[in-house]
Amino acid sequence: MAQWPETGVHASNADIEQVVAAVRAAGVDGLERGMMSAQLNMPVEVVDSVLSGLALEEKPRFFWAGYNNACLVSATYWPDWSASVSPRAEDRVAPAEPGHVVPAAARRWVDIWGDLIVSDWQRALKLVIGAITQRTGLTEANLRARVSTYLDRLETCDLLQYLVDSGMMTRQLSIPTHRPLPPVHATDTNEMPFIVWLPNPAFLWSPTAPVEADN
Repeated sequence: MAQWPETGVHASNADIEQVVAAVRAAGVDGLERGMMSAQLNMPVEVVDSVLSGLALEEKPRFFWAGYNNACLVSATYWPDWSASVSPRAEDRVAPAEPGHVVPAAARRWVDIWGDLIVSDWQRALKLVIGAITQRTGLTEANLRARVSTYLDRLETCDLLQYLVDSGMMTRQLSIPTHRPLPPVHATDTNEMPFIVWLPNPAFLWSPTAPVEADN
């Protein structure tokens, strides 16, 4: 589950359990982050604090999903949001254990064995990098719209998070606010117009800039 910055607001055990119960009750579709405050009658700062705490759990009980908006989903439903793959044997193009399948994130750069398709990953990454470098300061809303014909929301989230983690891009709020910048996967559509993306020249123009995913 995506890590949150320090919120500075304390959430009680009752607040945490209220969010946990609501997300579990939402089932496979999960609960939209942008709707949590209204549905739970809980201040948005407290919701953020709860999510920040849940992200620190050693064994996450939830994950972020949603093809239209950020939804928190119980880990029980991970198989419903994933693709079934059969890990390949090391010495041949065949399943290591015939009939044995495991869940893997459904992404265009993951093959039927669950392995990374490097060319597809690099193609998608270059698409996102190109969109940002052509329009420095592009909002996250416009960025996602530009790449949406090729990438779904979750694929875009993975790529954007990689660009932040690798130091190639900077993501920041464009307006003053007391709320923390939410993680990429947890960002609500209403927040995206106020988040901008900037290239980091030190990494972007380096001949050794990372372009491969950690697999």
